[in-house]
Amino acid sequence: MKEYKKFFVFMLSIVVVSSLLSLMPPICLQIWGSSGDSLDVKRIIWIIAILLITNVVNTILVLYRENYANKFNKENARSYLRNFMNMKYDRIIQEGPSNLLERIITAVTGIYAYMTGGYIQIWSSVIIAAAAIALLSQVSLIIAAAMLLFIPFIYFGFKLINKELTKRSIELQKQTGLGFQEIMSYIQEPDYFKQLPSTEPVIKKMNPALDKIYDAMARINKFAQTSSIALSSLGTILQNVIMLLIVYSFLEAKTSPYLLMIATIIVPLYFEAVQSITRANINKKDYVAALNLEKMLKENGEETGGTGMDAVSTLTIDVNKIDLTDKILDFEAHAELHKGDIGRIYGKSGCGKSTFAKALLKFRQIDGVKINGISLSDIDNKELRKNVEYVSQNIPIIKGSVRDNLLFGKEYLGIEDAQLQKISLLSSVLSNKTLDDEILEGGANLSGGEKQKIAIVRALLSDPEILILDEVCSNIDRQTSDEIYDMLKSEKERRITIIISHDDLPEDFVNVDITKTN
Repeated sequence: MKEYKKFFVFMLSIVVVSSLLSLMPPICLQIWGSSGDSLDVKRIIWIIAILLITNVVNTILVLYRENYANKFNKENARSYLRNFMNMKYDRIIQEGPSNLLERIITAVTGIYAYMTGGYIQIWSSVIIAAAAIALLSQVSLIIAAAMLLFIPFIYFGFKLINKELTKRSIELQKQTGLGFQEIMSYIQEPDYFKQLPSTEPVIKKMNPALDKIYDAMARINKFAQTSSIALSSLGTILQNVIMLLIVYSFLEAKTSPYLLMIATIIVPLYFEAVQSITRANINKKDYVAALNLEKMLKENGEETGGTGMDAVSTLTIDVNKIDLTDKILDFEAHAELHKGDIGRIYGKSGCGKSTFAKALLKFRQIDGVKINGISLSDIDNKELRKNVEYVSQNIPIIKGSVRDNLLFGKEYLGIEDAQLQKISLLSSVLSNKTLDDEILEGGANLSGGEKQKIAIVRALLSDPEILILDEVCSNIDRQTSDEIYDMLKSEKERRITIIISHDDLPEDFVNVDITKTN
């Protein structure tokens, strides 16, 4: 990550300084022992001062890293979310938005943990381990050689473990995401589960999802912990044997007291450094899984054309079928619409009406549609979506103020409150609410008609060239429907309007039949 190069250089600099400070006490003892100096109070105070300075440097390192975490994680999360939102529509539906969100959160955390912790720690530990081997070679070449040989043994042992953990971590992310998605499908409808005499049947339905999450977690934890303990215990045994040999050598008067003190400090420091290297490599599994997720998101990015889009004068539709990933829909639509036209799409449930509407925004690929004579597939996605608005059956209501919901995705327009308050379609909504009033999750404190009005006003704020409305009046009262139809008719000359509806529409409201499907 090139944008974080300065950060890593700074972190490495602090780590090098911290590592050298950690090694100063045994280095000083080595120098004093070689020169025959005695260990007096002044030298003890000096060593204590070095230890205190080392602690201060380590504290600064942690504080800087955690202060940086906020920016690092936010930027990384935004990057993942951009890739997620640019994915092909069908792949998002296949994977599940909540599943992908869960995996993104895990990925961002995994990258941060490795790049700001494990990655830096490896370099610190390498410095300490190398210096420890050099110092211990003064005590015993045999002991130093044994400790040196321990590094490849422990490293490659943990590398094998890490390889398996990486596979299991990817599976854990997948199972956790799927389980989270299933649980969300049950708990996001409080209107239903609160009416039940007992919620135990709902809890029971969640059991398979809970099994997916926690069984996968248990499998990876059992493997990681048992295999890590097995290898780490060998290091502990070797450390104890080395300390026993050094103490034995001292008792036999074969080494100086300085070397005994050096060993007492440096041996635990060495083994902690080696363990840190292996822990960092184990943590790399989450980093690798995160990179794999990023790769998947990018590989499934939607395709776009390169042609710009002028003001829409004609929309030509000559469609005989809709080719989906797993099936082909026999859907026919034939019409030519001009600015000021209101076209209707009619047909039985499941025939492909909503799929066709989404295809007009290139959520899915479709042949036979041209805007101003240009094939839909050739038009740049951003240009298309700046000029075409789609109001779906599922109204997106966010947890925030009325204003937040009206301007959701439209903040860039810079619309003032006074402009919103003048919109006639909002008069009934704002008669008992202000723009600052909070809307609960899912619009729990809004009526169906209020949700529809907010959605339509939101779509009209950008003054689209083409407006597509999908069953927007099917579940609301007649008075609200009339208000919506009157407003659409009064503004029809500004755009091409396409409405999908099973309801009886006002007389002379539609002037173009797009489909003849029964």
